[in-house]
Amino acid sequence: MKNEQTSDLKLERYALGELSREEEEALQKSLESDEVLRARLAALERSNREILDEYPPERMAGSIRARARVSPSRAIVWSISAAAVLVVSLSFFALRSNYFPEISGSSGDIVRAKGEASPLILFRKTKLGAEELSDGAGARKGDILQVGYGTGRPGYGAIFSIDGRGSVTFHLPLSYSGSLQAAPRLDTSGRVLLPSAYELDDAPSYERFIFVYSSAPFDLRLVWRAAQELSANPNDADRRGLKLQAAMRWYSFLVRKEGVVK
Repeated sequence: MKNEQTSDLKLERYALGELSREEEEALQKSLESDEVLRARLAALERSNREILDEYPPERMAGSIRARARVSPSRAIVWSISAAAVLVVSLSFFALRSNYFPEISGSSGDIVRAKGEASPLILFRKTKLGAEELSDGAGARKGDILQVGYGTGRPGYGAIFSIDGRGSVTFHLPLSYSGSLQAAPRLDTSGRVLLPSAYELDDAPSYERFIFVYSSAPFDLRLVWRAAQELSANPNDADRRGLKLQAAMRWYSFLVRKEGVVK
């Protein structure tokens, strides 16, 4: 008998061992009698293995820590693209502070207690080193921003930004463009800077960074479609919500563009 009630999210939580004992036992019984359900679980497990084979946690963590050991006084390596918005390879300095606020809500909305910190982190490169920005900070064309996140729990995530022209740029994973791909597993060692920084171009009004989090693996195309829908109207994409599955959570970080108007 086919089980129509079992969602992909529940299967993902089962594979991760996140179900309660009662839920796990009930799902095991369903798996014993439902061939289609077993096939769905097998496909999910294959996808997870492929992700881990391509991005081994040990290798990725080692790469991040290696970058973190680089002193801020060391030379910065630039990798400049032909695009108007430049992606540059650099790390400002090591950051070590474990935190990840509890998040709740439905339909992808974030409900946060007053004073609770966001997992999104932004720094601006300055002549003296780096300046940590707060949500709503002002910035100008040519400013170089370093994006990062801070997690204290295992999970999967994505980070993208939308500018005042409605252009969408993915930062985690870098340059993702809508193909079939699973979200990367997040580093839980502390505050993590992404390996590439971002130079603001002359797009007007704002650059809005959004971090999507889920405790279970998810298809990046879900975030891609939500980002495209949000960016379809750049006049209010700096304040509208993101339409995602209920189990997925998101945080927003707005940078207001100074000296650049529509």
